[in-house]
Amino acid sequence: MEQSGQRGALVVAPLELVDLAGEGACTSVTWAEGRITVLETADVLVLFELPNALGAPPTVTRARWDVVARVCGTDCWSTVPDLDPPRVITRRWPTPDHLDIIRGLSLPDPPA
Repeated sequence: MEQSGQRGALVVAPLELVDLAGEGACTSVTWAEGRITVLETADVLVLFELPNALGAPPTVTRARWDVVARVCGTDCWSTVPDLDPPRVITRRWPTPDHLDIIRGLSLPDPPA
């Protein structure tokens, strides 16, 4: 990313409408590991973790926004004041302990 000039670039995550098994139609926003991201409050937060090994697939975890907020929100993001709709800006990625809890409470993958 350094070569492309993207290092440290701020990402504004788009709000999407998705259909999740057992949840129906929901709003969803994706937070990718390693990126400072502005997130709009959504029903579902998708955590996109980078792989630990070359050639390994990324880990994608879908969890309810309120679950992630309770587990690590105050540790990992700050509210951006005076925005409507409300948004947060990420400060750091969840710890391994946070991720274990979130994975244990995650939602099923969407239908293919």
